Amino acid sequence: MTRHVLVLGAGVVGVTTAYLLNCAGHRVTVLDAANGPASGASFGNAGHLAPGFARPWATPALPFQLWRWMRGRDAAVRLACSADPAFLRWMAEALAACRPARYRTNLRNLQALALDSVAALDGILAETGITLEGGTGGALNLLSEQSAVETARRTAGAGVEILDREACVAREPGLAAADLPIAGGEFHGGDRTGDCRRFTVELAEEAKARGVDMAFGREAQSIRLCDGRAVGVDTTADPVEADAIVVALGVASSRILRGFGIRIPVLPVKGYSMTVDVCRPDLAPRATVLADRHRISVNRLGDRIRVAGIADFADRSAALPAEQTAKLVRGLEAVFPGAAQGDEPAFWCGFRPATPSGLPFIGATKIPGLFVNTGHGSIGWTLAAGSARRLCTAFEASLADGSRSQNRP
Repeated sequence: MTRHVLVLGAGVVGVTTAYLLNCAGHRVTVLDAANGPASGASFGNAGHLAPGFARPWATPALPFQLWRWMRGRDAAVRLACSADPAFLRWMAEALAACRPARYRTNLRNLQALALDSVAALDGILAETGITLEGGTGGALNLLSEQSAVETARRTAGAGVEILDREACVAREPGLAAADLPIAGGEFHGGDRTGDCRRFTVELAEEAKARGVDMAFGREAQSIRLCDGRAVGVDTTADPVEADAIVVALGVASSRILRGFGIRIPVLPVKGYSMTVDVCRPDLAPRATVLADRHRISVNRLGDRIRVAGIADFADRSAALPAEQTAKLVRGLEAVFPGAAQGDEPAFWCGFRPATPSGLPFIGATKIPGLFVNTGHGSIGWTLAAGSARRLCTAFEASLADGSRSQNRP
């Protein structure tokens, strides 16, 4: 049963959703206010496909970390007190998600989605011939203290190798010159490295070639209802009609749904990344390296290095503060000194859509014909393909339910 589906948002989540809906036989239109795909959070994505690190940020340790963050004692997280009711409610829900039982459930669900996403992404890559600019070299999480290594050894899951310092350097030779303590590391062989923006742009082109309409430069302003059902969207240009709508707008999703009594607690968390050219391949990372001392990820994207980090809950501006970008520069030089040509680094900042539990919202809403796929935090690319596949399953289920209800006496 073919339907016209309107997907709001052309980030990696929206484009992947549109592609899979098209593959399922539906007519799809993607609508985005930007002039092209991957113009928001997907643009400066770290480049780490991270099923091994798909973990909720709301852990049992979070309540003890908040005071440190608010006092500015963690270079990677900036949090300021706010009287905004939405922020306070979001934080209260996050603290509730820190309870050990809730955390374990959220962790299991997030990791299951990440593994499902790996399989779905492999299918997309095989169908389209798109390649990852990075590779399949896994991810190495550096641990600066021996106590952290021992903890990792006790708690490591299947497929995780615990390495000593020498083994870390053997896997990433550039670490031999690192200006930071390395007691050991966790190696996740199933993780990958690649350019999220490039993937999204190429998948959008593939989707377009298969018949998906890409409507850029048109912002969705409100959803149109008829007899209680979503039937289209009012935009900054002409209205767009559709049989169903998928909201995949990241941090903007809450705004467009709020008027219908649909609450999607998505908080914009500002993140930063830096991209520099490799000048010494022998000193550069081979794949993905995460450093707990600097709270950054360093990712090899062909002849470039992408450094990402910092979770800024306080700054809602589009500015690139020098103090934040300097942290990325210092972090790279500490982990892989001399590896990059740092004269002209390209900096980026954007807003990651974080939920209190760390789990995205995927599926049907209370309004017939209206669906959501949003709230993927900093691991949108990791979760995109699996989320899109689950959205498609929910959409097909809604069609089946509608057909059965129409056939009831």
